[in-house]
Amino acid sequence: MRVEGYQLALVESSTYDQFATGRKPYAHQARVLEEWDNEACFFITTRTGSGKTATAAFPVFAKGESAVFVYPTNALLEDQVQSLQGIGSSLGKKVLVLDGSAPYDSVSLQESDTLILVLNGDTLDHFQYVNKDVPLKTKGEAIVHLLAIDKPKIIVTNPDVLFLLSGMKYSNSAKSIGYLQSFVFTTLVVDEFHLYSGLELSHLLFLIHYLRSLNVFQRLLFLSATPSEKTSGYVEKLFNPTLVTADPGRYKVQGYREVMHPLDLQAVLTEDIVVSVMAEVKKRLNELRQQPLSSEEDPVPLVIIVNSVIQAMRIEEELVNLEISIEEIASYRGLINSKERSLMGKRIVVGTSAIEVGVDFDCSTLFFEASNASSFLQRIGRAGRHRFGKVLLFADHRISQSLTELPNEIGRSELENWVRRSYVLADDMAWFVVSKEGLLSAYCLIERGNRELEATWNLTEEQQESAKQKLLEIFQVYLGCLSDWMNKADFIQLGRQFSKQIGPWVEVLINSPSFRSGNYSVWVNSSRELWLGRSPRAGEFTADLKRVLEQGVGLEFYQVTSKKKKGHFSAKVQTFGKKKKTEVRIQLTENRKMAEVDPFDLTFVNEEGTVVSHPYLKGIPMIYITVPKRDVLHVLDWRIETWDVAGKDEIAAFGGHALLLSALFFLTNRNRNMPISHL
Repeated sequence: MRVEGYQLALVESSTYDQFATGRKPYAHQARVLEEWDNEACFFITTRTGSGKTATAAFPVFAKGESAVFVYPTNALLEDQVQSLQGIGSSLGKKVLVLDGSAPYDSVSLQESDTLILVLNGDTLDHFQYVNKDVPLKTKGEAIVHLLAIDKPKIIVTNPDVLFLLSGMKYSNSAKSIGYLQSFVFTTLVVDEFHLYSGLELSHLLFLIHYLRSLNVFQRLLFLSATPSEKTSGYVEKLFNPTLVTADPGRYKVQGYREVMHPLDLQAVLTEDIVVSVMAEVKKRLNELRQQPLSSEEDPVPLVIIVNSVIQAMRIEEELVNLEISIEEIASYRGLINSKERSLMGKRIVVGTSAIEVGVDFDCSTLFFEASNASSFLQRIGRAGRHRFGKVLLFADHRISQSLTELPNEIGRSELENWVRRSYVLADDMAWFVVSKEGLLSAYCLIERGNRELEATWNLTEEQQESAKQKLLEIFQVYLGCLSDWMNKADFIQLGRQFSKQIGPWVEVLINSPSFRSGNYSVWVNSSRELWLGRSPRAGEFTADLKRVLEQGVGLEFYQVTSKKKKGHFSAKVQTFGKKKKTEVRIQLTENRKMAEVDPFDLTFVNEEGTVVSHPYLKGIPMIYITVPKRDVLHVLDWRIETWDVAGKDEIAAFGGHALLLSALFFLTNRNRNMPISHL
């Protein structure tokens, strides 16, 4: 089947010509630039490859402004730095990237027009030590120092940094917020907005509302594939955005640019994805070996995207058995050091969902499977970006048969409609935003602000009371914006003095803020990558404790004192394989719906008898919940990490996962006959 490519209209814009003479923009790029000074919020929903990042970055560079670009993962953040640098350079700007990897000096700063500051946990560690003449003791001091540099700046960061900064968890957080309030950083860009779900979506929406209420970020840009109807509704009520699409509308069209090239799409009936993929690889083995390795000029000959990390690892091993050099195989997945993800000089790339977004590469042939409509559209979008692409879809009988019934030639819109009819729609768990647990986790940011006022600000009692009232009003406005989606009884209850509900387990949330759901993590040293022929570094990474217990082979846990690995304990692993049953044993003195738990009271174990308990589970207490398994199993989402409770027909969840499980449990009991997609 031939899937037609698609083109976007290039339009005439005198405003755009002022900054880039002779370059014709897309309609959405022209519109955002022209309305830049008049609109407070843009919601840009255009297709893959349509230049959404350039739409947001072009005005920032062109006008010499400063902005914050937020990406959901560090891998995506790192991939986009080069793209942003290229946009600035195309406008004749001298762009200097500071990521803590090398010292910088006053001369290089002076000669640059715009700085790109890469801020995440790792780079902030590096920034503390990279310039010996600027001693910085903490991450907070590093942030203040970088924000104070007198140059237009683009901060490229993740939401975790903004969340911890807003929660006053860095030293000098108030000073950093002051810099953000100084009308220097007028713009916040949230790229890949559709990738947020559940707790992260809830935290992100309230975080942006909170910061705007504190006069931080006068302009917002959400860049997204089509989000769910409910999430779009939240954004509409909270931020009143201007919706921007690729429709040329009132603009005069000056030509067209091919954004996605045509594809040859075929289905392969699949029972075992590894067996099916390798059968197709063997058919093309001679052709693959004759193609040049990927480079700036040449595409990756073959990209394989599967759902499971373990499947990806099995495929890599089978490829090595075919005498394809491990140096010619790129792994873009979990359970490997992310620094090993270079796509240059490769013959085959094997990836999982990690490769779905933000990675712009050129490939000749794509093999993929998909579990939902969103992953299908994201994965097929990896092919055809620079040239005609050959695509094999590995699917079950229903999907394969349905695809063969489509016409021999089909447009992109028709294909997308078929995908949405044939695959389930991914649930972004937007229901959590208006659950009691979601709203309580948002309120914790307010409470942290209250406590910061009491602890570190030299205010009179009257000034403190006034500031606390202001913070409470921020939360009440948020509640009001979301009231259309809330149960009336919940809204009335939550509208009262929220602080009265603070108990011991809520104190854990307040004192230990985390943007993400949070898991017990392990620093892993895997000999598998070394056995395959990769560098020792490739086998060093962090992973969730549950995954290591479930799938680790040859497990050995030990304590670590290395400063680099602080907060982790370690595991030696030979490789990863078939899942094993795991469970948690919790020592309780009383039975409660939601509670705090000390690591001393936990023991995690798998069916082979491998046990993890204190002293490995060091650190602060976490919250947890246990619920009857039968009540949630039919709607449980794989993104909510749960453990079987030893000796009981119950499941447990910890940290942010406990909040999600609690909300899901009460929603499904309130709406027992309603499918989760309608909650």
